[in-house]
Amino acid sequence: MFLFEITCVKFLLLILLQTLPSNVGPYAPELFPENLSGAAVGFSKDGKTIYFVREQPVSHKLWMYEAKRGNDRWVDERILPFSGFDNDMGGRLNAGGTALYFTSDRPGGSDDPKDTWNIWRVDLHGGEWGKPVPLKSVNNKGDECCPVPLLSGDVLFSGSRAKDQWQMLVANDADEHVSELSISTAWQWPSYVIEKKFLFFNSMKRADTKGMDDIYVSKWEGSKWGTPKNLGAPVNTNVYEDGAMLSPDGKLLIFCRHETGETPSRVLCVEWDRLAGN
Repeated sequence: MFLFEITCVKFLLLILLQTLPSNVGPYAPELFPENLSGAAVGFSKDGKTIYFVREQPVSHKLWMYEAKRGNDRWVDERILPFSGFDNDMGGRLNAGGTALYFTSDRPGGSDDPKDTWNIWRVDLHGGEWGKPVPLKSVNNKGDECCPVPLLSGDVLFSGSRAKDQWQMLVANDADEHVSELSISTAWQWPSYVIEKKFLFFNSMKRADTKGMDDIYVSKWEGSKWGTPKNLGAPVNTNVYEDGAMLSPDGKLLIFCRHETGETPSRVLCVEWDRLAGN
């Protein structure tokens, strides 16, 4: 009888732990409804403008938007003038907020018409966005996505330079591999960097995976990136997590989660200060 009671207590504790609310919650639900895929792209230098991707409910294409910060929510959203036709996604701003690099399937990105996904750059001048320009020196080598601009002027991105193999590369004449982070037995995509501090990326097929696609962080160790750490719970689960970046004040980790390739990608957040202390 005593052993039975102990077993029951353990079972009840397990149920309680599973039902306790985590500190993960939706980010900016006014911008990201649960039934549409979305992702945060970046913030203006003053943190008062957000750039983001959201699925168009009729065509189901991914378009890029901006919104302004109100008292306690994002307001005055609008489609960016260069978007609204093809799929535009996977973007990041440079450090000064004057250029946006993004992934798109719009025509003209590569000299190879069969090359679907390519990297584009668009500049901000006097508060107005210019015309996007493809990075053809990179794009002509295969499919690319997830550009993250670096202070050096180079771009960290993921490219399919081998069949069914996505690796993190630095855009230069040789498309240099990020050897400390890219491993041939896994796929990886860069997401967000604070140079000389840390880099977020997501990866599939690593030995320490928690699910289908996990978010990792690598700290800068003086001359190279350190061993990547799987962020674990409550961020990574048995489904897909990706697209991590920090809020303008550095207090929130903003990321995406979707259960399958057919379900919407939800935009979530968690307190980064607490998570980073683990």
